[in-house]
Amino acid sequence: MGIRDLITGEKAIQAFLNVYLGLSDLYLVSSEKELKKGYADLVLEPFLVQYPQLKYSYLIEIKYIKPPAKKKELTPENIKEVKEKAEAQLNRYCLDDKFKKAIGHTTLKKLVLLFSGCRLISHGEV
Repeated sequence: MGIRDLITGEKAIQAFLNVYLGLSDLYLVSSEKELKKGYADLVLEPFLVQYPQLKYSYLIEIKYIKPPAKKKELTPENIKEVKEKAEAQLNRYCLDDKFKKAIGHTTLKKLVLLFSGCRLISHGEV
């Protein structure tokens, strides 16, 4: 994908990550998986039948803020508000009983990726 593809928003970024992460057979990658009456952007469930030694599973929430006309229009308050929303979603999704069973003994990593245009402006673990 080119940078121009990533300008179109969250779905383009999500599609790119879905394909890229799906190159490995360690995880079953799902996009927009229904969990606890919501839809997780990306879910990486460990393929435990083939790789029982895997230690981690992942929930990834992607947020996209339209690039501002001027750099200073993107405030720390805006970023904080969007990150908190993503964190709340991840905290709800991980309570899904069927998902808990699917990830087995692994430690769940909940990640937030915040983009503005093609720039990753914030990332972190919840």
